[in-house]
Order: sequence, then C-alpha cells, then structure tokens
Amino acid sequence: MGRDIPDHTGHEAVAQLAKGWHQECKRNHSCGGFYQHRQTGWYPKRLVDVGQGDRRPRLVLRDENDLCGPYATLSHCWGENPEFFMLNADNMEDLRKEIPLDRLAASFRDAILTCQRLQIPYIWIDSLCILQAGPASQSDWFFHANEMHKVYLNCELNIAIDVSANPHEGAFRPRNPDLLQDCYAWTPFHSYSDFPQEGLEHKPDTESESKSLFDSKHRGPPSLSKADHINLCAIFTEEDFSYSRLSLPLSQRAWVFQEALLSPRTLHFGSDRIWWECAEKTTLSECMPNSVANRTQKGFDCLFQFNFNVENRHAESLISYFDYLATYTERELSHPNEDKLVAFAAIARLCASWFGGDYCAGIFRHSMPWGLLWLTENITSTPRPDSYRAPSWSWASLDVRVLFDYYDHQPDILARVIDVSVQLVDTTDPFGQVKSAALTLQGPLISSQALVGEGSTERSTKFLAVSTLLDEEISLQPDDYGCWFRFSQAERHPDYYPRLGENLHFVCIGEVECSPDWKQSSGTYGLMLRKVDNKSFLRVGRWVARVGFIQRHAGTKCELRPETITLL
Repeated sequence: MGRDIPDHTGHEAVAQLAKGWHQECKRNHSCGGFYQHRQTGWYPKRLVDVGQGDRRPRLVLRDENDLCGPYATLSHCWGENPEFFMLNADNMEDLRKEIPLDRLAASFRDAILTCQRLQIPYIWIDSLCILQAGPASQSDWFFHANEMHKVYLNCELNIAIDVSANPHEGAFRPRNPDLLQDCYAWTPFHSYSDFPQEGLEHKPDTESESKSLFDSKHRGPPSLSKADHINLCAIFTEEDFSYSRLSLPLSQRAWVFQEALLSPRTLHFGSDRIWWECAEKTTLSECMPNSVANRTQKGFDCLFQFNFNVENRHAESLISYFDYLATYTERELSHPNEDKLVAFAAIARLCASWFGGDYCAGIFRHSMPWGLLWLTENITSTPRPDSYRAPSWSWASLDVRVLFDYYDHQPDILARVIDVSVQLVDTTDPFGQVKSAALTLQGPLISSQALVGEGSTERSTKFLAVSTLLDEEISLQPDDYGCWFRFSQAERHPDYYPRLGENLHFVCIGEVECSPDWKQSSGTYGLMLRKVDNKSFLRVGRWVARVGFIQRHAGTKCELRPETITLL
C-alpha cells in the first residue's frame, strides 16, 4: 500500500513529519548534549520571534526581552549581488515592533512558517539579526563573528535550505509524490548474510534450493524462508542517497560547513523532499522516514556519510582537523579576503581543545612545524590575492582545496619553530581576520643553485624549474648526488619561472619512515621558499625527497645547513 505523500514540500503534513522526527530526537536521543560546550538557556544577541496566531513576527533582544523557549537557525545561500530586505540601523526599531512578512524573501518566510509549525518560538537569520548597514555595522559584525560558534552550537535545530541559490527561491517545492513511494522487488539475489564467510561462492544444499534459485518460470511473491534464497529488495535511485544533497547550491558554500557541523540537528529542504540529520540519525528522509540508521549503523548509504558533528575528543586530532580543512577549502566564499578564516573560526574554536596553545592564522602552534606541510590539490590554482588575508605559510592565503598526508608512524622533526607573531584585525578574536603574521623557523636550508651544483648548466636549472611547475618527480644527474624530489607548487605567478633559479630555496621540516603498507608516504618533507630579502621568505610549495636525504648530502657541496629564517 502506498503512503499518503503530499505533492508539495510546503504542505502541513510534511512539517508534521519533521515535527515527529524532532520530538523523537528530543525524547530518545542525546543530540542536545552531544557537545560539552553547549550552554542551556543561552541566546544570540538578537532573534526573530516567529509569532503565532494573531501575534506577528518581530525582532527581540536578549538583553531587553524576556526570552523563553528554544531557537532555530537558518542556513541559506545569499546569492550573487544580494538584494533583499535586511536589518540596518534605520529600520531596527520598526522591526522590534513587527517584521513585515510581505517584504521578506521567500526563504525567510518559509523558515518562519516552519518554526511556527514545529512550535519553535525563535529563529536566528543572519541578515535579520546582524546589522548589515549603518555606523555600528562593522563592530556588530566583529561581535557576531566572535559568537558565531555559540549561535549554531546552542540552537535547537538548524533549517538548511539546500535547494535554493538565493533567498528569493524559497524552501518549498512542488513534486511528484510517486517518486518518494516505497519500491520493492522479489529477486533471487542473495542477501549479504547468506554468503559463506570463507568466500562468495555458494553451492545449493538441496535440489529444492537449486530450483528456487534458477527456475525462471517462478512467478509471484515466493516463500520468505531462507532456504529459498528469494529476497524482497528495496529499489533506490541516486536522489534517495544523502550524497545527492552535495550537488545542491547550499553544499557549495563555505560558510555553511561550520553551520552544519556545529548544529545538533538539521532539517534539510531538498529539491523534492525534506531530510533529517542529527548526531544519532543520519539518513532520515521522506523516502525512508523510519530508517534504523544511527551513529554506529549509518544505513544503506553509509559509505557516503560525512561527519555530522565535531567530536569532543579524537584520537587522530591533526588528521581530523585537516579533514575538516579539505572539505571547507573546496567550497566557495563570496568575500574570501574577509571571510576565509572567519567562516572556519567556529570549527577551529572547538578543535582548540584538542591541541591547546595558540591558533596562528589557521594553524595550531602545537602542530607546527609539521602542520605547515599542507599541499594544494590542483597546481593550476589561481595566484595569491592582491589583498593580504593571511601569511604565505597558511592555507588561508590561497583559494584552493588543501590536503594533508597521512602516516602510520610519528615523523622525526628536523626543524623547530622559534616564534610566531600574528597581528589580528579584531584583537579580541584569535580565530578571526589577520593583518600580518611572521614565523621564525630554524632548520636545514639550501638554495636551488647549490642543490644542482655550482657547475650546473642552464639546462639543469631550467629542468628543475619546469619540473617544479609541472609537479613532476625529477632525477638529477649522478654527479649531482643522485637525489630526487617531488614538488607541489602552491601558487602560480606569471613571472614565477624566470625567478626560480635565483630565489628558490628548500628548508627541511622532518622525515618519516612508514611501514611497508604505507611505503609511499615515507620520505623527507620540506617547504619550497622564495627569498624576499636576506632572511625573509615566502612559502610557494612543498617538496618530498627520499628517506635519509639530509644525511646523504652531509659534507658535500650541496649540504643542507641549519639556518634561522623568517616566513612571511
């Protein structure tokens, strides 16, 4: 029998399904207390009171209004050249009396209606709760940037409008209900549990079993006895998998990444259905409203599940942190010069308890110098921006996905960080924007000219330059000590090639020798630098050489000598 499924995601019955998921989570899950840092009774500086009945929505302040009950948050795309009704210094007092729904963008109206249906009295919407214009708007932005992690961390529910590229498109969509109905087929396919543990080959034990497996004349629903090996299989399309949301506009936005990780629960509005995510249930949708999936048994699309929350503690802290960075840096920012560090700050704050110590322009001091060895996924990345946003040794200085290698052994560190100096735009927020930064490093250093030898030809230096640009592994001649490198260039400047021979230097960070299963990760690792002045350098990439690289060059003309340098 088919389920009664409305033909629109804005239908009251759809909201009631979401309300049931919410109530089930509140009664039987521990999602609300998943984070140690959640604060019961905490509210953002401003909220939208969604109203109910004759009471109209209005703006309320935590310091002046008696707030009672939970609040929701909203994740949405602003779109290009955003033009919609926002909070500013001129209309704030009017909005405290009433927020005119007819002037709001469709997504905001739909989110307010959803809160009313779920009986959540307040919602936090960035453009209506942060001053967008006026004399105090910049200081208000700094204040909220510092509190952003608390806003999502302490919410009752995050409403994510995945399907819309801007607020005018709204959350609700018409649809064909038949595409969400359950679909099953009788089939002779084996269930996984029926296969012998020693292998996948199976021989029928009896003649009747053989007949049930291979008799093509069999018709109708067969017996469900295990001996028949006829199973009832559920049929799904790509749209039924949770990873289908990754193609929707909201998943392309960098700001949303921390909003999703920090919220204890998220209600998604997709192209033709709603979805539910929380710390214990990760695959609930209108297609599978009663899935048994949980944190330990994620469900039929478990291979496509990403971390829903930032864990309180993690055995592989540095690996987890760089996993977050890899996902974050592949997403888009409308204003990367201002937001690159800020949009990741909430996650960094929670991860700070793993490392302790200072947070330096996106990298924890505790992880240095090994944490400086991030690499870019694509060598054809755009050049560094003209406006300063982060030092060259920080991943935040580039608009490209960054990765970090994994190892099964602890590396042997051959360099040490002597000092790190970071000047902040907002001195009260160590996770926010950066004005300038410098890192003093001591380690084995060599120039590209010294590496290829004093008597090297122009062709040898050019070969080094071209191979660097192409990210290729190169082999120098035997009389050049038989060393080899793999280069990963972080940036591409139009004038980069002719300056390689004169300004390129290599500093060694450390060495790791892994087990045979991880042999490809063994090597000597370091940074490629471009010289600015006598002792100052810019990071332009990283290099990998064979294990023992430093020792093999000891006492030769291309020996790497300990130097103290400054990275800008």
